Amino acid sequence: MKFAFAAILLAASLAAQDQAKPPAVDPAALRETRHHFDLAATRAAAYIHSADSIEANLREDGAVLHPRIAVLRLRIEAALNEAGAAISERDLAAAEKAIDRAEALIDRFAREIGG
Repeated sequence: MKFAFAAILLAASLAAQDQAKPPAVDPAALRETRHHFDLAATRAAAYIHSADSIEANLREDGAVLHPRIAVLRLRIEAALNEAGAAISERDLAAAEKAIDRAEALIDRFAREIGG
């Protein structure tokens, strides 16, 4: 699961860096949005890695993570994918909105896993 998430983040990051999309935007604003995206994606990856470790320990004891945590993980991935796609399309307002949603979900995820 953690490798799949890392692949999704990598793909989203590469999509966010795609220079071929035509709409003109302020380069500084684009750079700032990409930076904001990268910070959120890195933070998400760190918490997901922690959740993977917790899940492995629970599995050894015959337990599992609460389904709410799995749902949050999927919602974070979806929000980051949406942000990456919006950056690729040079829709910075939509990208920032998706990044903000991802950050709120990451905060909830962190609380759920005790971070």
